[in-house]
Amino acid sequence: MASIVYQYPLDLTGSLTSNAVERQITLGTGKVNRAFAFPDGPFFADTFRLRVANRPDATYERGTDYELIFAHPTYEKLTKNREIVMAVVVTNTAIPTDITVSAQVVGGPQSANIVAIEQAIAELNLDNRTIAFKDLRNVPDTFPSAPTYKDVGDIYGFEYIITVLAGIKDAISSGDAVQLENIKAILESLKNDFLDALNAHINATGNVHHLDIHQVNGLTETEIRALIRDVQSAIDATITEINALKKADEALGRRIDAVVNSLEAWNDQLNVVAQNYQKMALALANLNSLVLQLQKSINDLNTKLNQVIQRVDALEQQGQETDQKIDQLQQNLDALKQQVNNNTNAISQANQNLQNHIAADDPHTGYLHKRYGGVVQAPVHVNANLTSRDDVQAEAGTR
Repeated sequence: MASIVYQYPLDLTGSLTSNAVERQITLGTGKVNRAFAFPDGPFFADTFRLRVANRPDATYERGTDYELIFAHPTYEKLTKNREIVMAVVVTNTAIPTDITVSAQVVGGPQSANIVAIEQAIAELNLDNRTIAFKDLRNVPDTFPSAPTYKDVGDIYGFEYIITVLAGIKDAISSGDAVQLENIKAILESLKNDFLDALNAHINATGNVHHLDIHQVNGLTETEIRALIRDVQSAIDATITEINALKKADEALGRRIDAVVNSLEAWNDQLNVVAQNYQKMALALANLNSLVLQLQKSINDLNTKLNQVIQRVDALEQQGQETDQKIDQLQQNLDALKQQVNNNTNAISQANQNLQNHIAADDPHTGYLHKRYGGVVQAPVHVNANLTSRDDVQAEAGTR
């Protein structure tokens, strides 16, 4: 008896170069999925490559263009959990009929040569002569009856299962072309509905986004009036300080007038003394002491006068500082007025931008409606008309 011939040696490591095979495959003409069993038995999934026969440089990806099916759990255990599969399903309809596949096969008993097996069976020299039943010896008088089986369709209660299976078979036999056309029609209807809703949103008038003045970096009339009141309060406080400084200046003037009046009185007294000096020339010796006393008084008065002059200079300096404060307050007032003008311009610009946004032909090209699928690019709409991709997919039945 001839031994079974293995095409490839058993390789559980996926490293033998003798087990690296490449085959030409001709796919069927199916429009959706086309499948084939790998001609050389189970192979390592991570070594599989699929290419077009006339374009060997173009490769295809698993999960996108094809799937590997029929895992071999026994060999996966022997190869330390490496994925071993036996068949391929081509899902990309753009892949042509003639392709080239390559992989590292497991080999061994899974790659037995069918021709050698047939030859071995032929070499058994089996005796196929006809034997009459009466020529058999030691035949028992009776034989056990053969087991009988009932068709599952004859059992009560299975009718609906048969009907459902028949319906499933008919649905599969009818093909996916009609369903695909129906899906295309549904998608086209969804697209048209979405475009209608998008155009209705674009052509809508008014504050369709429900934005307030703060969301466009503006101030309300109440807030502007509050700022004006604060500025007016600051101006009133400044005027009060100015009036207080005026009163202090008037009081200082009155004190200076009093000093001047005192000096005039002293001058009158000096005149009287001078007259008395002329009259009392003979009594000059007696008056020398009085003159010295008067001179001392004059010196004291001069000292006080100098002090008054210094105080006047200090008051003038304070007056200059007050003028500077008034100028600074005026500048602050001008700045506040400019800020009010800027806020007014910002409000006007925000209103203009809002009107431009409303009047724009396509202000939200990336926003999609919840009923029609898509992704929200920014959290602008807060109503129930827009949502996330997961919600849309869940409602559409694709998630």
